[in-house]
Amino acid sequence: MATQQQRPEIDIEHFRSRLMEERALAEQAIAGTLDADADGMNDTGTQRSELSNADNHPADLATDLQIREQDDALIVNAQEILNKIDRALVKMDEGTYGISDRSGGPIPVERLEAVPYATVTTEEQAVEEMA
Repeated sequence: MATQQQRPEIDIEHFRSRLMEERALAEQAIAGTLDADADGMNDTGTQRSELSNADNHPADLATDLQIREQDDALIVNAQEILNKIDRALVKMDEGTYGISDRSGGPIPVERLEAVPYATVTTEEQAVEEMA
């Protein structure tokens, strides 16, 4: 696809600021999740590894596992958002922000307001998610 010119109706500095806010939120989510996990405490306030697994009720072990899996999912999601933010910032530098990576068509400003790191239209995103 040929590089297209930046869309004049898009306030790049406004969206750059929004992307930096989103970046800070994603980084805080990762740091908070890692900090919470690093303290070694489960949700009952006891050390996860304070005693052998034989001393723990199976439900406690399952709860700890579920919490770890949720934390892992939160970190993966936040990292994916950071990757999308990086892509959007590159598109700004290239002059293609607001233009779909898939079709080359315009991404509506309303979508960019809702999801400033969007690189495809809502319709294209729906098709991606169904695949």
